[in-house]
Parts: sequence; C-alpha cells; structure tokens
Amino acid sequence: MPIEQTPSLDLVVDQLRTINPRARRKVREAIVEATRDMREDMARRASWSSRIPGAIRLRISWRTGRVEIRVDARRAPHARPYEGTDGNAFFRHPVFGDRDRWVSQRTRPFFFPAVRAHRRRVIDAVERAVLQSIETLR
Repeated sequence: MPIEQTPSLDLVVDQLRTINPRARRKVREAIVEATRDMREDMARRASWSSRIPGAIRLRISWRTGRVEIRVDARRAPHARPYEGTDGNAFFRHPVFGDRDRWVSQRTRPFFFPAVRAHRRRVIDAVERAVLQSIETLR
C-alpha cells in the first residue's frame, strides 16, 4: 500500500536529492525526529512479538531522495504475514513446520495502521525540514 505523493511531496523529494551535504545532518535529525512517533507506534502495535519491534528500521537515501521505514525480514520473518499485506484477515501456516498440519491465524496489523495514523504529520515535518535547510543555504 504505497503512500500517494502529492505535488508538494514530489518537490521535497527532488530537493532532498540535491541537498547540500553540510545540511544533510540537520535534515537527517529532523527526519529521525519526525518519524520517531510513527516508529514507536509500530513497535507498540507489535509489542506481542519479541522480534518485530527490534526489526523496525529507518533508512534515508540521499542519492534517491527516499525515506524508508522497513521491518528487517531476516530478523522478523513473521512480520509480513501478521501484517496481512495480501488483504486477508487470516493467513495459513504449518504447525511447528509439520507440512501435514496447517492452521489459520488472524493477522495483527502494526505497520500500516501506524503509517495511516502519523502520515500527514511526518510528511509535513519532513517537508518543513528540507525546505528550511534549502532556505538557509541560499
């Protein structure tokens, strides 16, 4: 479920690609701060898991202008089925690896509900940080 980009967000992404290396530290700090509540909300929503909260990562790519929040599949391979990314309320899996016994289990979304709850505030904060950074360099 990708987040639609608004015209102003497209502008911010373009500017993030070309930002002065000296200003990157301040913008990175602002992005980390802006996404903190969202990442903490994801971790809270997944608190039933011992591995998912620790596998939530923030990645900022200056080359592509992307800010990504991901769950490391190596550390928490069960995160994707529990999120229910295929749109189903249940997923099936073998019981303790026994391929002859399968059970259905209810999903427990944690990622996209947090994104929906914090989306507007995060986009606005990142946009402000990038635009302020660009203005200070002019």
